[in-house]
Amino acid sequence: MDQQNDLDRISTQAIQKIYQCLFQAVGEDYQEAESYLELETRISKPFMIWDLINRNLIRSFSESDVLYSTKKRGMWEVLLLYDKDSKMLLSFMKDTRFKDIRKAKQGNQPQYIRALLLLNQNLQAKIKQLTLFDIPELDCDNTQLKILLDSLCANFMEPVISKVKHHALIVFSSSYGQLTSLKAYVLDSDLDVVSEKDLLDVSKPIMSNEIDKVSKYDMKHNQHKLTEKANRRLKQKELIALKSLKESDDKQD
Repeated sequence: MDQQNDLDRISTQAIQKIYQCLFQAVGEDYQEAESYLELETRISKPFMIWDLINRNLIRSFSESDVLYSTKKRGMWEVLLLYDKDSKMLLSFMKDTRFKDIRKAKQGNQPQYIRALLLLNQNLQAKIKQLTLFDIPELDCDNTQLKILLDSLCANFMEPVISKVKHHALIVFSSSYGQLTSLKAYVLDSDLDVVSEKDLLDVSKPIMSNEIDKVSKYDMKHNQHKLTEKANRRLKQKELIALKSLKESDDKQD
């Protein structure tokens, strides 16, 4: 069977949900959180966006044939999705991180990535990366990686390891609150690309949620104007807060 079929088995419905979750998180959800919290600095922006992405994915797939598992790894928390229909295990990564990991020597690559790629150990890219020097293979304790893989998948609602066909990495980039790229990759153990798919070609744009154009002042200060929908949601939250405050005051009287 053609290896490209691995990614083709992921349904357009699942791809659309993934697109919507990421699109919403990097744009309107972050705008709303930023405005609601009245942040003066944006040091935590990358981490907050990941929390929003993971929340959206978990909620979106909570009642479907896509299961999820989260596992804390140091200061990070890894979210995995298992698509029952395609039998693919999915993980997510920013494009800048993906590029850095592929450039890194094998010993410096994250262990959890190497553990996930055990699911693709029967695959090999047709065109391997060219290197100036032959890099000797490092002794790899597959037993340790298998234990880590089991740990990463331990929090699924049901056992999935024996059912998974392969692992796919969903890689995305964003700029000024817009999702600028969204691709899926099946990688071999050397992180060479076995197959890839541009998910933006499959997903449908969310026209109603597009972010308003920003002024030069907003561009300079890395701020966005809120969409009408986001403004409505903020007003609703303000009304709820005022109602709660009034009820509290009435009880005190």
